[in-house]
Amino acid sequence: MTDTQRVTTRETSYVDPVNPAAAGSVRVTESATTPAGPGWATTASRIVTFAFGLLQAALILRIILLLLVANQGNDIVAAIVALIGWTLIEALILALIRIFSRRETVTA
Repeated sequence: MTDTQRVTTRETSYVDPVNPAAAGSVRVTESATTPAGPGWATTASRIVTFAFGLLQAALILRIILLLLVANQGNDIVAAIVALIGWTLIEALILALIRIFSRRETVTA
């Protein structure tokens, strides 16, 4: 991904109060380059969202296990725990990858 470059051109007309025949205009061109990728605030918000998501997933898992009266002798609970566990591991890996992904933000 490349950096984003923005060029702004502004033209201002003026009239000299002493000599009205000396009217003219001035054109100013400004250029700014913005590095590609998320800024520090975006990365920080992704990390906070990720941390709270982990906490929420652990609490949901605990509630499910409490509702199912989880014990080692219950085979259905062992299967549900395995399914939820592998799903959470997959979500964890994908979230870690997305924290530092570079996405362009378009501003008007």
